[in-house]
Parts: sequence; structure tokens; C-alpha cells
Amino acid sequence: MARFLFLAIYLLGILYFTCRRRNFDAFSMAFFGAAVYFFPAVLGYGSYSSLGQFVATDLHPESYMVLVVAMAPIIVGSLLNDSRRGRSLAPEREPGTGIRAADRMTLRVVLALAVFFLLLTIRGVGLDAFSMRKSDLSQQLGRDFVLFRNLALFGLVASAALRMRAYKYTFLALLLVELALGFRSFLFLGVAAILWMRLTELGPLRVVTRGFKYSVAGAAIVVFFTVLKGYLGGVRQAGMEYVRMADFSWDYLVKTMSASEPFVIMNNLNMGLFYRFDQPGFDFLRGILVGIFPFAVFIAPESASRSFSSELFPEIDYGVAFSPWLDAFSVGGWALLLAFAALYAATLPLINRFMASGDWIVRAAVFGSAISWCTYIHRNSISYELTAVRRLLLIAVAAYLIRYVLLRMTRRKRRA
Repeated sequence: MARFLFLAIYLLGILYFTCRRRNFDAFSMAFFGAAVYFFPAVLGYGSYSSLGQFVATDLHPESYMVLVVAMAPIIVGSLLNDSRRGRSLAPEREPGTGIRAADRMTLRVVLALAVFFLLLTIRGVGLDAFSMRKSDLSQQLGRDFVLFRNLALFGLVASAALRMRAYKYTFLALLLVELALGFRSFLFLGVAAILWMRLTELGPLRVVTRGFKYSVAGAAIVVFFTVLKGYLGGVRQAGMEYVRMADFSWDYLVKTMSASEPFVIMNNLNMGLFYRFDQPGFDFLRGILVGIFPFAVFIAPESASRSFSSELFPEIDYGVAFSPWLDAFSVGGWALLLAFAALYAATLPLINRFMASGDWIVRAAVFGSAISWCTYIHRNSISYELTAVRRLLLIAVAAYLIRYVLLRMTRRKRRA
């Protein structure tokens, strides 16, 4: 019964968000983000690798009910939002028009800072970083790397909002360096954010017709970055020799998809519910405060995902992702899960309100942070996702202050 209810809601959501003529807003992205990460539940299992062996786990009824609680408020919220006449999500002015010298200079400062922190990262780790095992490299990366990848993501989305191709390709190249280091997430988020931005500029549409090519592009991006993980480590360590020797057969690709992140996340949720993983409420609260407020690391508790991994999968020597739904459930059961699902859906209209801004900094901040909030949230703890969003918003605030100072300086020169 639980699986049938989940499948019914899943199918209802797909039909609604693909066939109804509407803006491709935050509700749309949140649903499709959930649909990708919850797809393993359609097949009925999750998976993970243990001691070199592929392990599949059948989902329990309780897991399906958690997914229902997560998806239903998104659909209901969208129905309520669409029942009243909403504002257009197209930008208030044509992108790329009226670019001031201060705007260009601000973007240059963001680019210079991204390059600076990338060089600091490489200087601190060394060129061996491009061939090290990812788990070993992650232990050596610090704030320089965090600042680099967030600045590069913000700059990529900002340059797309401004229609400045040269800068867009430059920031894209920086994120390709991050890919060469073994990390895919920010490159995916940047490309997905740009695609989403273009979709909103088209106004109301049906995804199955006018938005079909964008949906195909989105699906291709998801599949590409999912399959890429299976090859990325080998390419980094063996280069073109690995490419020549790698298995590109259909069976290998299917196996890679079956062991991909959504299946691992689904297994984590399933096992966490089955074995009743729990965490102290005070630790959860401290994690939320760390996620919201900068420089509050001194009160940070032990990572929930690390506690989860050591408790349920002690044989695994690499970091496992988490689930915000398990995060909430492990602290407050069904009550906190319902509250978080409702609160999450309530944030989506707020995102919609800022999407149509004509200010490129606002658009970069909204799309850069919202793409993570609507997709990658399903692989993170709540506190980590709040931290990810806060970092992008703080960079946007810094960019705004830089532009403000530059504009003041320009006005003083004119008066002089």
C-alpha cells in the first residue's frame, strides 16, 4: 500500500509538472530534483558498495511513506500557488542590457578572487592533487577550496545572467579544474542553474511541448554527470591510458547507474529508518545554527552523516552522503519530518519572488543557491545544505558591496 501511494504521487507529479502550462519555477525544480533522487524507489531498491561488492537493499514500507511526506507538500504547494495568478518569472529587463562599468569590474573582482583561491588551493596541496585519491584529497582541502568553488559557481551564473560569454566560459573553465580535481557537484549545479534560468525566461510553457528540448538537455546532464563518476577517478589517476582501457559497455553503464548517488542515498534513508538511527536533538539544533550563522563553527557538533556512516557502515572507508529526510526523522520522528517538509515547501514561493529580479547579483544569488536547495538537498544533512546556501548568499552580499563602492567612486570622479 505504501509503495502504491508513493508511485501514484510520483506519477501525478510528473504529469502535472510536464503537462500543465506554467512557469518552470522553484516548485518545478524541487519536484524534478526529488524525482531524480527518489527514482530508485520506483524500482524498489537502494544500493551501496561494501568491501568491493555491490549490495542492493529492498525498500521498507516506512521508506515509501517518508518519500510521500517529502513530495506531497511540493505538489500541493504548487497547486495552491498556481490557483492564483502569479507573476512572470522572466527578468524585469532584458539580460545583458545597460551593463555598467561597475558591473563589469565587480565580475572581474569575483573572477580574480576565484583564481586567487584556486592558486592557493593548488599551492597548499600541490600538483599531486590532480592524481590523488579523492578521499585523501578531501582531507587536505580547506577554506581556500571552498571559497574557490563557490566564487566560480556564483561567477558562472552571474555571467550567464549578464549574457557575458567570455566571462561565462572563463568561469566554466575554472569549474572544469574542479572537475579535474575529482569534484563534479559545482559544475553540475552551475550548468543546471543556467539551464533553469533560460527556462524561466521563456515564461509559462508545457514541458512536454515547448520545453521538451530543455527537458531532454536536463535529463542528459543528469545522466552524464551520474555516469561520469564511474570514470572520473580512473581518468585522474591513469589519464588517457584509462580511457583506452575503460569499459564503455551497456552493462557497465547500467551497473554504474544502479550504484549511483540516488541509489546510495535511498539505501541510506532505508537503512537509517530500519535500524532506527537517531541523533541528539541538541546536536541537530547546533548544526542548524552553524548552517545559518557564519563563523559559528566553534559550536558545530560531529557531522550527522559521519555518525551515521560509522554506526551503520563501519566497513566503509569513504564518506557517505546523507538525507535531510532521515536527518529530520532521526531527531523528531514523524512530527519533525512533517514540519520540515511543510517548511521546505513554504520556501519555494519565496524563491519565486526573487527570480524575476533585473539585478544580476540577485539573479545569480537566487539561481546559484536555489539550484542546490531544490536538487542537492536530497544528498545532504539540513545543516550542510543551509551552509551551502549561506555561502552563496554571502558572496552575493560581498559582490553587492563591491559594486556599491565602485559606483560611489565613479560618482566622485564625475563630480571632481
